[in-house]
Amino acid sequence: GWREYVGEYKPVIIIDADPKMGESFWGSFGRSFAAAYGIHTQANIRFKTDFYKMKLFCGDREIMPIHPGKIPYFMNESNYFIRAKDATYEGLYSYPEGAISSTCGEVRLEVFSERNPEKPSVKKLSDKTIARIEEDFAPYFQRYGRPVLTDSAALPETNLHNRKREGKNDWMKMSKP
Repeated sequence: GWREYVGEYKPVIIIDADPKMGESFWGSFGRSFAAAYGIHTQANIRFKTDFYKMKLFCGDREIMPIHPGKIPYFMNESNYFIRAKDATYEGLYSYPEGAISSTCGEVRLEVFSERNPEKPSVKKLSDKTIARIEEDFAPYFQRYGRPVLTDSAALPETNLHNRKREGKNDWMKMSKP
């Protein structure tokens, strides 16, 4: 377990789903109406909904996250123009390094909210975004090989996981009599 502490990390893709915030239609309408009569009121900003879960698809295959996470997200701001006091969750998911690539064809992200957990908000990644991700991982892939998605769990396998390391577990050999 010491390899992480001395700099041997496996790359991951981290996707952060931040909550949307804004003013309700009626709140905005009421402020506009009051402003027509010269009355100033603060905009009441709130989160639109809470994060529930996220799914990433490479083509038709769902990629299982390494670490799915929900993080509390707070806002507490009040000034002459706005009043924003609310709390919700944001999503922070880690995926394997090969989860997003041009070989997938279409890459899409589905984000589900607490308000409507059955109907996702779908975001298709552009070819430009996919190319940028591949460019960022290119040095790693050149050194250790490009991951290949398996059919069973849609998790990537690379020759990094299978290669033998020089000096691996030398401490175990030294501790044996």
